[in-house]
Amino acid sequence: MPDLKSLRTFTLEPRYAYVMGNFEEKEGPVKEVAFCPRTILQRIVRYASPLELSLNVKKSERGT
Repeated sequence: MPDLKSLRTFTLEPRYAYVMGNFEEKEGPVKEVAFCPRTILQRIVRYASPLELSLNVKKSERGT
């Protein structure tokens, strides 16, 4: 499922764009897919917040 809030154009080539998304099940009551990277990160943040834990994120040296 695309996350349109993440829609961005490329700096060097503005004719192209990218969008992030979440894996979702097509059928059934639960839409989340357990192995989706964005779902995993959202779950970590959701569980860390009540424990007052913070997450430090570092940009890759390679720029990827």
